[in-house]
Amino acid sequence: MLYCVSEADGTYRLEIFREYVCWTGTHIIHATLCIAISILFMSICVIATLSFFDNSLVSTDYGAKVNARAETFDIMVEIILNYVYTFFNSPDYQWLLLSLCLMFSYM
Repeated sequence: MLYCVSEADGTYRLEIFREYVCWTGTHIIHATLCIAISILFMSICVIATLSFFDNSLVSTDYGAKVNARAETFDIMVEIILNYVYTFFNSPDYQWLLLSLCLMFSYM
């Protein structure tokens, strides 16, 4: 819903649905809704993983996960990299993509 490409006439159109011009008409509503739902999804992921965190290494609660904070970080990195690959998917940004993948892989 957010990935736009430049046409020969200078307008930006959606990659999948070429009949829609980017950031005009209904695309503004769809893109805004997409961004809002993505932020809501990220917030729910963080809240859900942190609510199951138990800081005791020998917990008797089988529903609690000791590594929930690491899973939260992994989910956030996956979402960030999805957005980066969506918006910076051109040969001009190959070094940015490579450096972000390397940086996140060492964390």
